[in-house]
Order: sequence, then structure tokens, then C-alpha cells
Amino acid sequence: MRAAVINNGTPNNGTGTVGAAVQEPALEGAGETAGMVNAKQVQADFAGGSGTMSNPYLIADAHQLNNVRKYRDAYYYFKLLDDIDLDVPPYNQDRGWEPIGMPERPFIGTFNGDGKVIRGLYINRADEDHVGLFGYTGEYAILRDIILEDVSVTGRDMVGGLVGFVYYHVSGSYVSGEVNGDNYVGGLVGYNYKSGRITNSYAVAGVNGNNYAGGLVGYNEWIVTDSYAAGNVKGNKYVGGLAGCSEELVSYCYATGAVTGSEDVGGLVGLNEGIVYTSYYDSDTTGQWDTGKGEPRATGEMQLRSTYAGWDFVYVWGIEDGAGYPVLRWQAGAPQAGFNAIPSLLSAEVGVELHLNITDARGATAIIWPVGKK
Repeated sequence: MRAAVINNGTPNNGTGTVGAAVQEPALEGAGETAGMVNAKQVQADFAGGSGTMSNPYLIADAHQLNNVRKYRDAYYYFKLLDDIDLDVPPYNQDRGWEPIGMPERPFIGTFNGDGKVIRGLYINRADEDHVGLFGYTGEYAILRDIILEDVSVTGRDMVGGLVGFVYYHVSGSYVSGEVNGDNYVGGLVGYNYKSGRITNSYAVAGVNGNNYAGGLVGYNEWIVTDSYAAGNVKGNKYVGGLAGCSEELVSYCYATGAVTGSEDVGGLVGLNEGIVYTSYYDSDTTGQWDTGKGEPRATGEMQLRSTYAGWDFVYVWGIEDGAGYPVLRWQAGAPQAGFNAIPSLLSAEVGVELHLNITDARGATAIIWPVGKK
């Protein structure tokens, strides 16, 4: 289901003519047709927008989401308007969804999920690499605020629920379901390249692979921070609750899913060749007890804020002691920071000490001090 639009001209206020080679969207094997495509027809692929930062292409249904693949020859901006169900024909049939972007023609724009939910992603391509909703993202490509629920994704190498190969940045995103592959398999990302960053994201997906399997990312060459994984992970070599292998940095992360493998297995990271900083895993639920690549803690400790020294519980994380693990502040139902304050006086005067009585502080350390008096 590959499509391309190659601009040879400049539209004028949405009415100009653009030279294009177009391959009609289809699940498999459609032939290319060449012709002149009116800019209005191009924009009809979406619910609105012009593809700029201030006016992104707007996506309201599965067909429009599929049309994103046509726009990979320049840096465009995309934004979801509504939740999308991909468990519909033709996307749930045969080999299912075709990943957006491949090495020879990657996705190079910004895709903003805007917190809307994409449900029922189905991919059955066990003989293909770079598999996920997106297959391969290129230089400066950004995937943000994308929620994928109930995925069923199968590929060969570099397989992730959201994206197979990340060149630049993934943030604020989440995947649930099941992800299967051979090498470099992760719940969210298959392979995070040496310029790639995964931030403020999580996965609750079962991951099954052979080598380099991780609950969040199969192989990390650069940075994973402020993220977590809660799905079970099974593999052979280089298997971790968060990452199968990490070459550079994992910081402020944790994992809780059961981890099974035969060689270089870890509760957080399977094979660590970089730095793991202030990151933890649940030794009770993962079934692991390794150190030096993520610190083991019992379930009770994992559910206490005091365990996570240096973590940002004001803007990034939230936790209710004893009630559960840390969650990201953008998640629905996440505990929020705040407090109630009652002044000792109804009005303040210069030279008169005023006290604030702070109660119900949550999510952040409260600092109480007198004001109004030097």
C-alpha cells in the first residue's frame, strides 16, 4: 500500500497545479500512475490543513491516516482530529497495515497524535523488516502524543508497536497489545538509532522476539528517559524488561513485566554497554535480580515515591504511595501535583508576618515559609 506525491511545482493558495507520480493506496502491489494532480485533490486526502506547523494536515479516519504515506518527500506536519479504528477492511485483512516509511523513503515529518486513540492496528509481515504503524522515520522526524491500543504486530527485524526504526524523536506515546518479531523487537520501538530519543512514553505490550527484545525498545543506541514498560518480554539473547540492549543512556525509567530469556537477560536492560542512571525494575514481577543495569526493588518499594530519588514528580511523574507504580502526568487519571493553602490573615500588610497553612500536598514536596516580613 505504497503511495507517493512528488512535488514539481508550487500550489498557489491551494489552487495551483502540482506535478506528481501517484501510486494509488492499496494493501499490496498497486501500479504507479503518472499525471497532474490539482492541489485541491491533494488536500482532499485529509480533513483540512496545509501541512505546515501552524496548519497541519488533519486526520479524522483510517483512510486519511493511510494517506500520510503519500507525503514523504518533504517535511509536513500531521495531527489527529479523532480516535481512529483500524480494525476495519482492508487494514485488518491479509498482511494488514503497511508500515509508513522505509529506509529508501522514510517518514520525515512531524506526526502529532494529540492524545487521540488509534485502535486495532494489525500487521502480519513476518518476512519484512521495519514494521510498526511507522516503519522507518528519518532525520528530524517526530512522533508525539500517539496512543495505540490493542495492537497485533508481527514482523522480522526492527519491529515496534509504534515504529520499527527511530532516527530522531518519539515522545508522549503509548502502546498496548502484542508485538512479535525476530531481532530488535520492542513494545513501542524496535530500534532507536544513535541520534534517537525516546521520552515521556510507555508500553504495556507483550513482546516476543529472538535477540534484542525489550518491553519498550529492542535496541537503544542513544537516549531513553522518563519512560517505562509493563508488558511481559520473552526472547533468547539480550532480553530486558525495558530494553534488550542499550549502548548509551537510560535514565529515570522502570520496568515491571515478567522477563524470560537464556543469555544477557535483565529486569530493566538485557545487555548494557552504556549508562543506566536512577532507573529500577520490580524484582518480584520481572523474576530477575541483576544489578548494574537497573536496580532491583520489591513491589512494595516500587510503589513508594522515596524509591525514585531525583525523579521529577512535579511535571513528569505522578504517584500515590502504596497504591501503584509511578505514572506519567499526561496519562488519564494520573495523580496531579498541588496543595490547598489557607492564609493566617485575610489581608497582608507590610511588616506583618503572614503564614500559609498548606494541606493536602500531593505529587511534590511542599516548602512552607512566612511571607510579608523581611
